[in-house]
Amino acid sequence: MHQQQDIEKLNQKIGQLNDTYASQKNALYVIISCLVLAVLLGIWALYLVRAKQATNRQLELRNQQVHEQKDKIEEVSNKARQATEEKLCFYSYISHEFRTPLSLTPVEDLLNQKSISQKELKSGLLYIQKNAYRLLRLVDQMLDLRKTDAGKQILQASEQDIVQFLREIVTDFQQKAQKIIIDLQFITSATRLPIWFDAEKLDKVVFNLLSNAFKYTPKGGYIHVVLQETAENVQVIIKDNGEGMSETEKERAFDLYFSGQKKYSLGTGLGLALSREFVQLHHGEIEVASIKNEGTAFTISLPKGEAHLMVDEKTVSEKTERPVQPFFDETEVVSTTTPDSEVSVESASVLLIEDNTDLSFYIVDKLSKTVSIKAFSTAERGWEGILSMIPDLIICDVMLPGMDGFELTQRVKEDFRTSHIPVILLTAKSQTDAQIEGVKAGADVYLRSPSTPYT
Repeated sequence: MHQQQDIEKLNQKIGQLNDTYASQKNALYVIISCLVLAVLLGIWALYLVRAKQATNRQLELRNQQVHEQKDKIEEVSNKARQATEEKLCFYSYISHEFRTPLSLTPVEDLLNQKSISQKELKSGLLYIQKNAYRLLRLVDQMLDLRKTDAGKQILQASEQDIVQFLREIVTDFQQKAQKIIIDLQFITSATRLPIWFDAEKLDKVVFNLLSNAFKYTPKGGYIHVVLQETAENVQVIIKDNGEGMSETEKERAFDLYFSGQKKYSLGTGLGLALSREFVQLHHGEIEVASIKNEGTAFTISLPKGEAHLMVDEKTVSEKTERPVQPFFDETEVVSTTTPDSEVSVESASVLLIEDNTDLSFYIVDKLSKTVSIKAFSTAERGWEGILSMIPDLIICDVMLPGMDGFELTQRVKEDFRTSHIPVILLTAKSQTDAQIEGVKAGADVYLRSPSTPYT
């Protein structure tokens, strides 16, 4: 009986243990299932994270590419805008260069005078001739540059003596050099040096460089044309002790649409760009070395022999005559005064600031009969004259070397000593924005240069 009871108790405990085992077994299955699910979820989450990271990297890469493309587009856009502005500015200056000779043609004055002296007639005709030659040179340069851009400039080289060629060009400038007291020399140790070159194109290059040297070399300075020979080429060096160039001007001296700190001139802008194109047509090089306020030297290197020339670049001729450039000596023009000079009349006083010698002469000649007028060629000198003279009227060009007309006008209007003086801005820049800028500077009148003489 006792053993039976013990067996029953043991059976009950066995049943309880079986129940506990079954519940724990089920719990274990559930836990294992949860762990497996958790691992799967972890793997999936890791996959999602990795996928998101890869997507983010792709997005970052795309964003970087987009930013780079945007920067490139902005850079190209800025360059295009700058090029457009420079071209517009260039054409504006071209119009100024063409307007000035046209406005200095005193045909109307000559026709309106009932009686005219021989001296006045000769002076007027000299003005007309000089400005006709100037317009002719400008037009020729524009046409040459257009041909070069279109690839229609063809080198017609022949074997010629470059010593005689350069000596003739320098001789053409000797009379002008003597009148303005400039030491012009042609320096070479060779008596004869035949090389292959196009006389017409090389003449324009040397003529442009010499003209610029005379333009920026002061009275009493020197201009030397040096011819020297090396084993492989011939070098023509044109050096002076004139104004010189800044580093920026020197680096971009041959850029067509760059004017530097000076008023843009087709002689220094278009002329130098065209000179480089002509030298490159000769398979040569042109370089510039310059120091501000010390001088400038242009070096033209031309290869010897004819191996570098194509068949269609050579021409056979017994003797090629050097083409004569339309040359006019500015000092031949009869004028009653000179820049930075004064004509006294007991009347109202006028101060003129104009860097163009001919235009300054013309305005002074016309106004000196009725007013006391003093002329200056730069705004800096003009400002000193204004403070010492306190004129009744200021006539100022806009495009001046150094400080321009807008800056000078603003300085005049801001100074209590000169703010009462009326200012007339005289220029060929007739664009609306330029007129607005002149009004903002304080100009009383913005006078557009007419195509007829000033009266």
